[in-house]
Amino acid sequence: MSPKGRPRALCILGMHRSGTSAVTRAFNLLGAHVGEQPDLLPESPTNHEGYWERADICSFHDRLLAVLRLRWDTALPLPDGWHRSPEVAPYREELKKIIGTAFAGHTLWAWKDPRTCMLLELWKEILDELGTDLVAVVVVRHPRDVAASLGRRNGFGLEKSTGIWFNYTLAALRSVQNVRTAFIGYDRFLENPVGGVQMCAEALGITLPDDTDEAFAAIRRSVRKDLRHSQATEDALEALPGPARELYLMTRQATVEPASRDSAFFARIEQFHQVYLAYAGFFREDLEHCEPRVQPWARMLAQSVTLRIWRITGPARRATAYVRGKVRPPDLPE
Repeated sequence: MSPKGRPRALCILGMHRSGTSAVTRAFNLLGAHVGEQPDLLPESPTNHEGYWERADICSFHDRLLAVLRLRWDTALPLPDGWHRSPEVAPYREELKKIIGTAFAGHTLWAWKDPRTCMLLELWKEILDELGTDLVAVVVVRHPRDVAASLGRRNGFGLEKSTGIWFNYTLAALRSVQNVRTAFIGYDRFLENPVGGVQMCAEALGITLPDDTDEAFAAIRRSVRKDLRHSQATEDALEALPGPARELYLMTRQATVEPASRDSAFFARIEQFHQVYLAYAGFFREDLEHCEPRVQPWARMLAQSVTLRIWRITGPARRATAYVRGKVRPPDLPE
């Protein structure tokens, strides 16, 4: 329980492919309720240890982003005050219901979905209305390693992955300015997961169970170095755009020197946001209506690809039409 006797919610923040799953599982093993197994997303070929994310929260976030005309893989920042817009109003009550159903009766519970980085402002207001204290852990991983992982899983290039990382990280840092927060580096966490989770718990005022030996052993079994498939070198920073490089260095410093997260730190974050938001405004309408506004060369390319696909799939389409009784028998391939 928090010092005020209120339940406490632990939010694990970080970009996709940053190690948030491993950190969430570690806190779960130490007693933070995340849900029962049927409530969680199943493991996948790209995450054998499980995501430790609730399916209902992920679905809620995707639907909320769709209302805001965004997807999870966006580099476009949300405008200030988005969470108080009329179109978001119905989602406020839905989030209250999710929290009430999933976490009622638990004095310490946790949730993780990388999309929360963009959407934490709504959570903050709802948790306050529900009388729940919020604490957070920010998981920091090198943007080049994030990009490498997204490249393997989603086929994204470095620029797109870095843009998403920048957007998620910037939004998360703005949202935790007045939230009790611990920062942890993914690489150091893999080296010493028990020490990492203990450090975060102490920083957040979370009391560990009296008998932690079994939990610590389970954490060591769950968090393994072979979960990491890439580790960027120091010179890899040079390939990043200047703002992304500076933002990463700031967050990395915050993992080893909590005092660096001072007023100057958050003032710089706000400067990043204001400039980023101003430039993004130039492209927002184009991105929201990209299909009808696509450039002539892109339209020609799309038409060429579509025509080729149409030709390749012609026999299959004609066969389907024949089965349905719409056309004469198709020409069969020799």
